[in-house]
Amino acid sequence: MKVKISYTASEAKKADALAADIKKRLPNANVKRSDRHPPYRHIYISYCSENTCFFKENVVK
Repeated sequence: MKVKISYTASEAKKADALAADIKKRLPNANVKRSDRHPPYRHIYISYCSENTCFFKENVVK
């Protein structure tokens, strides 16, 4: 499962809260942040369960 959150600087608090909530619910999720496309910022969240993950060595436990 992959989730991408696109936001502007004025929405940063809401985006951070949303990413923190997802991370709390899915502790093994990978969270990456990017600001390479101004004025937009992005948060990328990827998650795979133990049973469906083909890249288990990349999953942080």
